[in-house]
Amino acid sequence: MNLSLGGLGRGNLSLTVRLVLGSGLALAACGIALLYTILQEEIAVQRATLSEQLSEEMQFALPAMSGPAVVGDYSVIEQMVKARARQPVIAKFAWTDNSGHPVAALGPEIGTDAPRWFINQLRLPLLEQSQAVVVGGEKYGTVFLQLNPATSINKLWRGFWLRLGILLLGTVLSLGVTLVVLRSGVRPLRALAASAHRFGQGDYAVRISLEGPPETAQCIQAFNSMAENIGSLLGSLHRSEEKNRLLAMQVEQSTDAIFSHDQSGIVTSWNRGAARLYGYSAAEAVGRPLRELDLWDRRSAQGENTVSRDASAMAASFETCAKTRSGQLIEVSVVATPFLDDGGRPLGELTIVRDISALKQKEVAAEAANRAKSEFLATMSHEIRTPMNGVIGMTSLLLDTELTREQRDYAETVHRSGEALLTIINDILDFSKIEAGRLELEPVPFALRETLAKTIKTLGPLAHAKELELAYEIRPDVPDDLVGDTGRLGQVLLNLVGNAIKFTEQGEVAVRVDAEAVTPDTATLRVAVQDTGIGIAADKRGLIFDAFAQADASTTRRFGGTGLGLAISRRLVERMGGRIWLDSELGSGSTFHFTVLLERARAPVPKQVAAPSHALHGLPVLAADDNATNRRLLEAMLTAWGVAPTIVADGRSALAALEQARAAGRTFHLVLLDARMPDVDGFAVAERIRQEPALAGLTVMLLTSDVMNGDLARCRTLGIARHLVKPFTPSELLDAVLLALGQSLETTARPAAPADPGAETSSRRRHVLVAEDNPVNQRVIVRLL
Repeated sequence: MNLSLGGLGRGNLSLTVRLVLGSGLALAACGIALLYTILQEEIAVQRATLSEQLSEEMQFALPAMSGPAVVGDYSVIEQMVKARARQPVIAKFAWTDNSGHPVAALGPEIGTDAPRWFINQLRLPLLEQSQAVVVGGEKYGTVFLQLNPATSINKLWRGFWLRLGILLLGTVLSLGVTLVVLRSGVRPLRALAASAHRFGQGDYAVRISLEGPPETAQCIQAFNSMAENIGSLLGSLHRSEEKNRLLAMQVEQSTDAIFSHDQSGIVTSWNRGAARLYGYSAAEAVGRPLRELDLWDRRSAQGENTVSRDASAMAASFETCAKTRSGQLIEVSVVATPFLDDGGRPLGELTIVRDISALKQKEVAAEAANRAKSEFLATMSHEIRTPMNGVIGMTSLLLDTELTREQRDYAETVHRSGEALLTIINDILDFSKIEAGRLELEPVPFALRETLAKTIKTLGPLAHAKELELAYEIRPDVPDDLVGDTGRLGQVLLNLVGNAIKFTEQGEVAVRVDAEAVTPDTATLRVAVQDTGIGIAADKRGLIFDAFAQADASTTRRFGGTGLGLAISRRLVERMGGRIWLDSELGSGSTFHFTVLLERARAPVPKQVAAPSHALHGLPVLAADDNATNRRLLEAMLTAWGVAPTIVADGRSALAALEQARAAGRTFHLVLLDARMPDVDGFAVAERIRQEPALAGLTVMLLTSDVMNGDLARCRTLGIARHLVKPFTPSELLDAVLLALGQSLETTARPAAPADPGAETSSRRRHVLVAEDNPVNQRVIVRLL
């Protein structure tokens, strides 16, 4: 096997072999260099050691030989020579006198363990030295000393083998560790190579677990990430191809005619729907100009525009007539969309054509059915209301006659049931009109405050029957003279307030009107109807404005109703340019909001004239009501009349205000008391006032939501000047206040009417012509007249 450094760098050997061989050679070279360096240092040390030993032996031998040499005692000299020669390092020790007579002895023979090549490499010479023995300046002989390097050679040889063994052991261990590390690092690389091969064969789901050193793990992670990205791209490509295939299949199998053309008007695609509609197959249409196919009826304006469209036109949709291969004209709807490249330049156009001839026939039939429905509704509206008017009218007349208690109960039940049935019929007919598009608004000028007060007042008995507080408030910045359909606006209010009363067992129902936006010509009002009733669950709030829907099926059984009131209200509000919504919490009540856009009247609207309020300017008035809305309403009314009002929230506060005014030397001229207040009610306050001699001349008025048995008698007993039932209009309160204070209600000084000579005849019968085809209604009208 030919190994070379060049071979290690080429790819004919595996990475493991190359790394092991390279590491082994590097370790061997380093070991040899290290061993050689250490050996040279030890050789130098041994040479120095031998030189020192030679000097020491000579320094020891000269003094020892001086005495025997002076006296010429050769026996002692011989013994000393032989004794020193027995040292291991001494090869020869000799003494020669001046006459040349030698006394010598050889040292012990020590063999060397090192081979000749090692000894030759060491080059340790036999060290020797001669020195004369001089005593008193006279020479007595010469000492010769020669050292044997065998001990040093053996020591160097043993050190060489020891270091060589350590070096070989370290090399073997290093190569073993390298091999183990390489195998642990190469194993993931082999797995990576195998996985890359599988990936290349199409197994895109292959992944490798992270193992091995960080560098290998990074490679594996990079491979996994690459495989994940490629797999995701391939999945996206597959899904895109599937979508394109489905899209192409949908286009091809669509019942609509779908075709495209390039900028020059040449047909580039033609689906089966186009072939069915026009009679041209795809082979006949693709590649031909659109003008040659003659696809549109040129007599219509849309058809001519379709023919003249170019590929740069904007997207458009319209209806026209398509012309088939046989010349038949078919009503179609067309959607044309241009093709644009990335730069926005036109490439062509896609056209979708749908046959709507059957739909047009259905529209004609639907319009005829709608006209028939409208005629039926008009007829039914008359035919249903006419007998119901007879039922209600006749029961009203019956109630005016002498009846027993049982008969009156039956008649009142019939009367209430008839009114309830008429309400339901009106709701259904109104909803049908709205659905048919026949509901028209009739805007007229009206005074908002007076109209709202009268509307709310009609529901007063219903609220009082349940002992509920019914209040309303109109902000001062809300314009009063407006133009709108008061009947429909009142219908919305009656629906919302009626529902609030129906679903409230205790507490109050309050109506608040704010100005959301006011311009010289229009006013957008925001009306809120708030109650303290049962509330509406969050998941039901979106349903209650739908027709025939209520928040709970049990609601219909418990409270009744058709579920049309809020649906009609929503439609009416939308017709008046507004919207309706609610805020509610189950068990805590609801607040219904709606807005309406009304025109402002160009001239002041005639109002019901109230008594002038100039007599009340500066008049100290105390008002007590536990309802915050009523307190704000009273404060606004009294302030508008120039009164100096003091508003308190309960009976105790009213008594305290009276006491404070008396202590300050002031007196109230008028006290307005709510009859039903907690703790100390209005009657109790009035009684305390009448018990105080200092307050004997104070005028007291009572404001109440209901009239209980005995209330009027108590009012007379306590000297209460006026008793007014809430809700009331501002004019009603002003008239009541003025009457209570003894003021005249004449609004203007009217001149005395001249004597009418025909006044005696004013009571004579008048002739009235009545045209009514229903006999029952004829009898009702005649009886009423």
